[in-house]
Amino acid sequence: MYRVLHSLSDEVLARMSEAGKKRVREEFSERKMAERLDAEIEKMVQTKERGRNGLLQMGVLAISLGVLGLVTAAGLGKVVRKDTV
Repeated sequence: MYRVLHSLSDEVLARMSEAGKKRVREEFSERKMAERLDAEIEKMVQTKERGRNGLLQMGVLAISLGVLGLVTAAGLGKVVRKDTV
């Protein structure tokens, strides 16, 4: 961590910053999160097996809904502040 914070050049840090922002935009957009949630719900609907597997899937659904809610509430574009980059 020290190396990242203190020894990398401004150019390298800028590239890392842009790569991180790009990944967040691509992987955690409202659309991507909704697609993941839909996929989980579809798996649950198709699963005929109940019991422990069903409980696990319900937990995944609850966590997915929570994450989607947090991302939406945070307004994804506001997560990275310009003055910290």
